[in-house]
Amino acid sequence: TQNRPSTASKLGIYELANILKLFQTDESLKESLNPWDTQLNEALNLAFARVAPKHKTYSRTMSLTKRIIIAIVVNNIVHEAYWRRIHDRLHLPMPQSSVLFFSSRDHLKSNK
Repeated sequence: TQNRPSTASKLGIYELANILKLFQTDESLKESLNPWDTQLNEALNLAFARVAPKHKTYSRTMSLTKRIIIAIVVNNIVHEAYWRRIHDRLHLPMPQSSVLFFSSRDHLKSNK
């Protein structure tokens, strides 16, 4: 009948099953486990994607480096503290609207 796999596809299934067996041993499964938390890695990847989208090219500028640095710093300290430091170093007053905006972002971040 039409629903039965052909002999060639049966062989493909057996080959695939044999390949999968190589990666299903206790040793292979233990090797795939790691003691690290991958959520931080995912969070940084999302932050990088926000500040440096893949569809844009930054190869000839320092823009990508600066964007990545901002993403890392903001991940490690809160938005408001980071931007307040930038304003202080530039001897610029930080507008109240910016303080409120970054405070709200920090609040959202802390609630995740």
